Amino acid sequence: MIHNVFTIFDAKAEAYLPPFILPKTSMAKRTFADCVNSKDHQFGAHPEDYTLFTIGTFDDETAQYNLLLTPESLGLGVEYVINSPEVENSKAEKQNGNKKEKIRKIKG
Repeated sequence: MIHNVFTIFDAKAEAYLPPFILPKTSMAKRTFADCVNSKDHQFGAHPEDYTLFTIGTFDDETAQYNLLLTPESLGLGVEYVINSPEVENSKAEKQNGNKKEKIRKIKG
């Protein structure tokens, strides 16, 4: 079976993390999304610093890698961040509070 090989680039370290293998790209995207959305994971603390890449394939019948000449980006960590209703409500409340403060200042 042909598996896909992925890595994650850490912009602050200016290096790629060790590669990992999964059967499908959708599985790597889901795993990456889970990590950047976890407050307990380093990716979740700084999703802007991480980018998911595909770098080739691995054939488990022949033990052969077929690597791409150039890693192909599958997206920045911030693109995978899911805004929960709680986060959206908090943002809206903050914006409304800022608007009310501006109105108070204008009315003096």
